[in-house]
Formats: sequence, structure tokens, C-alpha cells
Amino acid sequence: TLSGILSLSSGLPFTLNLPFDNANTGNVNWPNRIADGRLDNPTIDRWFDTAAFTFPAQYTYGNAGRGYLTGPGTKTLDFSIQRNFKLPLNEASRLEFRAEAFNSFNTPQFGIPGATLQTPQFGTIGGTANPNRQLQFGLKLLF
Repeated sequence: TLSGILSLSSGLPFTLNLPFDNANTGNVNWPNRIADGRLDNPTIDRWFDTAAFTFPAQYTYGNAGRGYLTGPGTKTLDFSIQRNFKLPLNEASRLEFRAEAFNSFNTPQFGIPGATLQTPQFGTIGGTANPNRQLQFGLKLLF
């Protein structure tokens, strides 16, 4: 038996923030957006235009808004193969072998880029959101 699951998704929205409480409200604050900020061809080293965001004036809110930018999408194919072998114990006895591969093609699933203004990680993706390829084997005796 062969089976598989193909998962395709666009990126999740994420919110930029400031490294401190600029508006003095006790909450997370947003930067000001002075340009669009989105790039036509983003890379993991530069997912969005970091120069498009600045600090707002002290004790004011930024205008960048919540969930303005979108992170990377995901593409995964999970695949499994299963085989049953009859055993001579009785009519119902069998041995079941199963092999499964999660993220079969080992496509990297990048995480959300750094979202805190004026930090070294701002605008860059520093890791993956999901694990790389994982293989799993199973053997089950039914009697």
C-alpha cells in the first residue's frame, strides 16, 4: 500500500516590534513604516526591506500595524509504504511492515524572520520552522 500527503501553504503573517516600550503603555510597540517594506525576491538573508521601518517619536505608536508582513510558505510531501506478509501460525496471523518519510524531499521549511527593530536578526531568517526529513519504520505482528 502506498500513501502520501502533500501540504502546500502560503506564509503566516507576522508583526514587527520595537526592542522596548516606546509608547510607555506596557505593551509591545510597532515601528513606523516609511515605505512598503516588502521585497519582490526575498531571501533568507533579507526577507523584507529593513530600511522601510524606523522608530516612532517617543510616547507614540508606530504605524506599521499588526500582521503586515508575511513569512515564508511551506511545501512538504509525507510518504508511506506498507506491506503485509502472511504467517503460517493461523489464517489471521500476519506481519505488517511500514516505512514512512516525513518531508520526503527534505525541502527546508524556513521560520519567521527576526521581527525586532535594530537587532542583528532583524529581517533575516535564522532557522527552520519544521524539522528536515524524518524516516520511521514499523513492524507489527497480528495474530
